[in-house]
Amino acid sequence: MPVGLFIKPAGPNALLRAFDDIAQSVGILKYAASFQSNIGNFSFDGIPGQWEGDRRLETWRKLGSLPYAQCTHADLTAQHGGNRLILRYQCKDGLRGSFDIEANVPPDERERLIEALQRHFPLTTYADAIDVHSDIDGSLQIRERSVADLQAHLSQLGELLADITKRETEARRASQKELEAAFLKKEEALAAKTERARFEFERQSAEREERLAAREAEHEKRVAEFETDEARRVRRKLLGDVEKVLKDLETSTTSPQTEARRRPIWLGILGLLLIFGTLAATGAVQYFRTLDTHYAWPFSAGMLGFSGMAIYGLRWTDSWHRQHAAQEMMARRYKADILRASWIAELASEWSDDGRQVPTGLVDVFARNLFLDVNGPTETQHPIEQLLAKAGRIEISKGRLVIDNAQGK
Repeated sequence: MPVGLFIKPAGPNALLRAFDDIAQSVGILKYAASFQSNIGNFSFDGIPGQWEGDRRLETWRKLGSLPYAQCTHADLTAQHGGNRLILRYQCKDGLRGSFDIEANVPPDERERLIEALQRHFPLTTYADAIDVHSDIDGSLQIRERSVADLQAHLSQLGELLADITKRETEARRASQKELEAAFLKKEEALAAKTERARFEFERQSAEREERLAAREAEHEKRVAEFETDEARRVRRKLLGDVEKVLKDLETSTTSPQTEARRRPIWLGILGLLLIFGTLAATGAVQYFRTLDTHYAWPFSAGMLGFSGMAIYGLRWTDSWHRQHAAQEMMARRYKADILRASWIAELASEWSDDGRQVPTGLVDVFARNLFLDVNGPTETQHPIEQLLAKAGRIEISKGRLVIDNAQGK
């Protein structure tokens, strides 16, 4: 036959309250209690009277107060002076529960333990606990109470769900407000930062413009200072160098390379003069010796060629000397023009230093015909080239030569 102290099934809160009373009655300074129930498993360790104020067990106290909450197993262990199991509760069939007092509990503690249990539970024997009528009535009551508890639990669950939904909505609204406030704060901070950056950029731009204006003013000042006596001395030195070059041009002679290019022309002219002179002399000698008119043609051709080459040589030599003379005159004229241009520049510089401007008409008069070469040397032509240029028609036949310049006119 099963042994123990039998009671009706008990819930977690009732057992924890009874365990705490037992610890106080027996004189346990610290205890530990563990529970297995149809709503979950939990444990507690502490001093007597602490469990009702422990915030960690607040949820378990709410669940343990439910009318359908039942424990299937629970242990009470004393922790001072070593862990010592004192009391064990079991409820396997859900109809009756039993307490088993461990054998290591002394008789005086056992008596106080039972008295504490009687203050919380109506203790009975196994025979009374297995009474059929009481079991049936108890089962019906338990079922009815379970149904009522289930309905109440469903109602509580609905209220809990509504409360959770309300809290979630409020939490979402609060979170949205916090996010909006944080966004507005960051937006304001970003706008302030942007404004500061824009102000700093404008300030730096203004400073750069001021530095640029100062540099431009300094540059203009240096440009103005460039037109000083030193600049005048430089211009005058350059003017002296140019005059020296022009003076060298006035007294310059042709180079050996130019003379070498001129020599073949002279040799060619002399050679042609010798050929034509020989031809004319031979024709004349043969004509006077034989009085044959056929020798008049070599004599005429030789004299014509000799006269033409002589005239071309004289003109070519004259053109050569006129080119050198023109170069010398050009150098002298350029020298005078450079002196006049330098004088105009000095005059303009002095007037500019005084803040005045030289009249345009005066400058036009002083600068008229500067560096202009109006009379250049003409090209030397051979007499035959001039004859062909002026003659409109030339006809040569036996015994006569016809030159018609009607078209040339």
